Amino acid sequence: MDEIKTLKENGAAIIFSSHNMSGVELLSDNLTMLKKGKVVLQGDIYGIRNSFGRTQVYVESELADTTLSAIAGVKTIEKQGAGRLIHITEESVGHDIFKKVSETGYVQAFVQAPPTLDEIFRKEVAEHV
Repeated sequence: MDEIKTLKENGAAIIFSSHNMSGVELLSDNLTMLKKGKVVLQGDIYGIRNSFGRTQVYVESELADTTLSAIAGVKTIEKQGAGRLIHITEESVGHDIFKKVSETGYVQAFVQAPPTLDEIFRKEVAEHV
């Protein structure tokens, strides 16, 4: 992998084929996702991720999962490290979550981000089966 990074840094064009989306994200600027030889997604990685919306919120706070799950638009809550990863139906729900966790006082962390390339890959491939 280090050799590929060096080639990239030196301006080489690299065609990289992988199902390991975290590796693709590290090494690639642009992505073409294929399913059975047909293009299902294409573009720069930053643009692709952002086109799916910022539908994940990572939060570290004292607020109980039951309170978080009662917020309209919260789909799932997963324990992740010291906090929780919350999947939401649309970006605007992130504001509601922030408002609620802020009411409890100190918020150690709050990050709203688009889905990972791996999540996008699974979604796009599943939709085009």
